[in-house]
Amino acid sequence: MKTISNFSTLEKRHNEWIGNLIAYEEQLQNIDIMSAQLQRSVNDLHYQRGLQLIRNEILMQKNVVNILSEEVLTLKRKFSKGDAQNVITLELLIENNRFRERVLKAGEIIFMLKYQVNKFLSIAS
Repeated sequence: MKTISNFSTLEKRHNEWIGNLIAYEEQLQNIDIMSAQLQRSVNDLHYQRGLQLIRNEILMQKNVVNILSEEVLTLKRKFSKGDAQNVITLELLIENNRFRERVLKAGEIIFMLKYQVNKFLSIAS
């Protein structure tokens, strides 16, 4: 089964995702720096362990963002090929939608990590 799609819209969406993933990488770097500084300044072992868990999650999320960055470039190449009639398969559209959900989930996780670090900052102050 084939479907017609507007390639320029999909290309804009892929470029937007690339921009979002770059911003996520920067946010993760900032969160990691804040949590490392906070971990060094906190004396309570309970909070140090909590911050270490957050730092482990940040590391895992950095890996996820790197993988998503590679996958969005692959996805972008798949869609840029297309065929002469600007027809893409339904499977590619489904893959595109699933990828969108993964990018949104990564953004949600990063938001929660920022929240957790900010919570520790407020407790420490």
